[in-house]
Order: sequence, then structure tokens, then C-alpha cells
Amino acid sequence: MYTKDLLKKTNITKDALRHYNDLGLVTPTINNINNYKIYSNADVDAILFIKKAKKIGFSLNEIKEIAIQLNTSKCKHKSLVPYLENNLEDIEEKIITLNKIKKHISQLIKDYKKINCNIKPTELKM
Repeated sequence: MYTKDLLKKTNITKDALRHYNDLGLVTPTINNINNYKIYSNADVDAILFIKKAKKIGFSLNEIKEIAIQLNTSKCKHKSLVPYLENNLEDIEEKIITLNKIKKHISQLIKDYKKINCNIKPTELKM
């Protein structure tokens, strides 16, 4: 399929597709007659996988590593486990950090509601 068909089928931008091409995440063939890029159903599947992986927090570099693992592993789903575990650890750390920030902001709100209105913003503690 041609680029425009792939873009429509996967709902990505030309820039995103160009970037995926540059990273080697999709590999179109070139039509020798008109030099148009021709994409396969495997490229569609790769892009749909990229979109799903990005939604759960993987970077494009991680997705490239995962794609290599998927292409070389006998048990494809099990090759994802270390990446998913690492991603889960990152998310748990972010949740801890966000909860600390949330607690701090909640305390600031309580404190600021009690403060005299004549205090300058520079005198407020954050």
C-alpha cells in the first residue's frame, strides 16, 4: 500500500511515519517505476504496535529494542516481560513522586487559606 493508504489506516502523521522509517521501525520497499514507498500489512501491524507501546509509556528507542526482541525470540510474549516489569517500576516511582507532590500542594493550599492577605508572594514558602 502507498503512504497515504498507510497513514489513513493507522491514523498517524507523515512526520511520525518519516521518523519511524528513520528509526527502522517500518521498512517500506521502493517501487522501481515511480520511487514510491510501498508498505506491507506487517508495517501496519508494526505501527499499531508502536502506538499501543507508546500509550503504555515506552519510548521509541525502547520500542525498537522490543521489536528486535520480538523478531528474534521464540516465545514472543515472554520476551516482553522484562520491558513491562521495568516500565511498571518506573510508573510506581512516578506515582510515589506524584503522591509526594500532591501531599505538598494540599498542605500549601491549607496553609495559604490561613495566611494574611498582605503577605507578598515572594514571602510565601513553597
